[in-house]
Amino acid sequence: MGTIMSTLASSSGMAETSGLPMWSMSIFYIFFALLYFMPTLYLYRFATKMQLALNREDQFILSSSFEKLKSCFKFMGIMTAIILGFYALILFGAIVAGAFAS
Repeated sequence: MGTIMSTLASSSGMAETSGLPMWSMSIFYIFFALLYFMPTLYLYRFATKMQLALNREDQFILSSSFEKLKSCFKFMGIMTAIILGFYALILFGAIVAGAFAS
């Protein structure tokens, strides 16, 4: 994404987008890719164990696969709560900044 943004910026004559250097976009995307790796890994483990459980008709492997799905949803729930907390802080900061600006 950083390469694409740099190419677009150089072709349009802009050196920066919204005051941020182009390499910051690459760091932003890499950070979120690393953050999203864990739930993806949990889903992969769930799917492989589920296929194995269905092929072998094994109840223990089936319950183990659902534990991986539970871990995925737990991780995503915690991340959603954290992001909603950040949104609340941003909203509060915008209200305070708007009150002081007027």
